[in-house]
Amino acid sequence: MSKFILINLFVLFFYSSTLFSQTTDEAKKSYLNAKIKYTTNSVWLGRSDSIVTPVFGLSAGYHFNFGAYLNTEMSIIPSRQIDILDLTTVQAGYGFSIIKDVFDADISYTHNFYSQYSTQVGSEVIGTATADLSYDFDLVQLSVNGEFSFGSSSDIGISSSLSKSIDIEFKKGSSLNITPTATAYAGTQNLYAVYLVTRSQKAVHGKNSHTAKSSSKNPHASVNSSATITTTTTVTQEYARFNMLDVDVSLPISYTYKKFTFAITPVMAIPLNVQSGEFTSKPFFVSLSVGYKI
Repeated sequence: MSKFILINLFVLFFYSSTLFSQTTDEAKKSYLNAKIKYTTNSVWLGRSDSIVTPVFGLSAGYHFNFGAYLNTEMSIIPSRQIDILDLTTVQAGYGFSIIKDVFDADISYTHNFYSQYSTQVGSEVIGTATADLSYDFDLVQLSVNGEFSFGSSSDIGISSSLSKSIDIEFKKGSSLNITPTATAYAGTQNLYAVYLVTRSQKAVHGKNSHTAKSSSKNPHASVNSSATITTTTTVTQEYARFNMLDVDVSLPISYTYKKFTFAITPVMAIPLNVQSGEFTSKPFFVSLSVGYKI
């Protein structure tokens, strides 16, 4: 199955390159963008850590005029005393139009560099290859996404979303965009099953590492035992099955003034097919960001 997905990604890329070479669209400008983001909780397919984990993100990306792009992001967890830099991602992709302003496609690969003792839900995912198609029906936009993720195991997943972009133009180069969106996710959870098994061990090692560092500075220092909640989970074959996993309802709102974009996105993540031992008690989170485009 994984070989089949990779072959299709290659075919899609080859087809997109052919389309690009034939297009006569007006040339686009390359640009650089940077963003600061804050998310109230780290949630992945409706699942989260056992405690609420706010995350700061610093990202930068360069978009070439022919559709290719490169992005990198650092995720920082300020509540930690060690391993504050939890994740660094590097992404390369290519976006193009099959039918201008109507039918678009995008392919990308993202590589993750998690800290040694990260207990984030997606920390077992090393890399993800993604292919996305979207079609604008005027009344609503339909997007379909397929992905292949790998680590110590591998997963396949698909998602489908319906959204409606509402643009309001103001004077002096400013605009407001509101995009109500509903997204459904389905796939396997082999890597999440590995996370459930290794999370407790990572938490203990991270705690011991912090204790050793603190003790070297202050022999009377102690670690708050309530800071980490661990669980023992029996991994079943259910995680290897292709199931509906999550439905997200979100309301991205962004305001652009010249080169700055201010955005807020409240999300209600509704987990499906939840197994014993999974953490799903905090499904609502909000992302705030400020971006600058050069």
